[in-house]
Amino acid sequence: MSTELDFHLDDLAPADADSEYAEQQFWSGDLTVLTEHHTAPHGSHSYVVAHDGSVTWGVPGEPQVAVIKVARDLSLNTFTMETAYHATVPFAQNWLIEHGCPPEQITEVGAGFSTPADDLTVRIETQIRESGTRYEVIESQTSDYDPCEAWTLTRDSQAAQAPVRLFLEEGDSNAHTYTLREGTFPDEETALRWLDDRSTPLPQPPDHLGETAALRTRAALARSAKQLRDAEERPWSPPVRGSRTGTAFGTGEAAVSARFAFAAHPDAIEDLRNLPDRIRDLALLELQNLVHGSDDCLPLKGRLAGYHKVYVDPSVAYRMVIQFRPAPPSSNHKREVYLVAAGSRKDYAVYRSAHLRTAPERGTEADSRTAARVQAARARSPLANQSAAAPSTSPAAVQSPAAASRKAPQR
Repeated sequence: MSTELDFHLDDLAPADADSEYAEQQFWSGDLTVLTEHHTAPHGSHSYVVAHDGSVTWGVPGEPQVAVIKVARDLSLNTFTMETAYHATVPFAQNWLIEHGCPPEQITEVGAGFSTPADDLTVRIETQIRESGTRYEVIESQTSDYDPCEAWTLTRDSQAAQAPVRLFLEEGDSNAHTYTLREGTFPDEETALRWLDDRSTPLPQPPDHLGETAALRTRAALARSAKQLRDAEERPWSPPVRGSRTGTAFGTGEAAVSARFAFAAHPDAIEDLRNLPDRIRDLALLELQNLVHGSDDCLPLKGRLAGYHKVYVDPSVAYRMVIQFRPAPPSSNHKREVYLVAAGSRKDYAVYRSAHLRTAPERGTEADSRTAARVQAARARSPLANQSAAAPSTSPAAVQSPAAASRKAPQR
């Protein structure tokens, strides 16, 4: 891959006014080549995906990934140039493929750039790249700051339901990685409202939910292996803060990165203590994922409508019941993840516990005491991802689920 973009057009003239204008819009010093392909013989065609640094000085939010196709007619000493801009590389690659570039020639992005954080990101990128004309781009936006992200709103011609698809790419500058997720919406207005609010997880396509859960389970098992070995050598001790009077999970700078605050029913803290060590580690990891924007949960119906279930272990024998609800005024977040119950699914035990804890107050003294305990148990700081610190080697870190295991950056 070349370090400097040069289409070798010095001896060629633009074949039309559009090509002349397109050539004038680019200055090689603004472009950083991400991937390129030049045909043989004589380089008659060039296909390039590049980052245009000049866009960062223009209108905020404009797409920064430029795609360029150059076709040279050496017999007439002329060239044609076509260009477009996209928010993310997969849509740029798709554009080039639709304009004649061999797919296998532009799949790989050069070394030194951010890489996909997980397999699901790779899968969605491939889906976009090979989608042909399936996705009609409606709108896009790019942000280089906090959060560092780019999104593309599209209409899926193959979707019978929820035809508006949002592709959200979130970058982690520290890890030099990024995640890409697909969201499904019934219409543009609903999708744009979610982008403005983001108080609920991104609604992913059904076929992605199972894969996301599998990816997180594999990651959880891998990251907790050392913790589990260490845990066999030392008993688990209760947290310093919390128990029946409430628990605060996570403090410090890392708390700022959380998307939701965290709170728990006091009896749910007891539930976590009573889980088997390995299951507790996985439960804490899932709680960490949830407050950082994970959508790995499913809505419940019936008497628990409005709540969500979370699968904890690979065999789905253990589950948690949570609720996304407004955070208290003292919180730095608008919404919080509220843990209602955690435990075994056998005989619907975890759901029975959750139902009893969410039943309407009956005005009795016992219920008043329960309400007071619940209010006292609200977390006063969000669950933090201690990504900058070494992971805990003991399940004793229940006071900070993030310390139970370090989560790979996503979103």
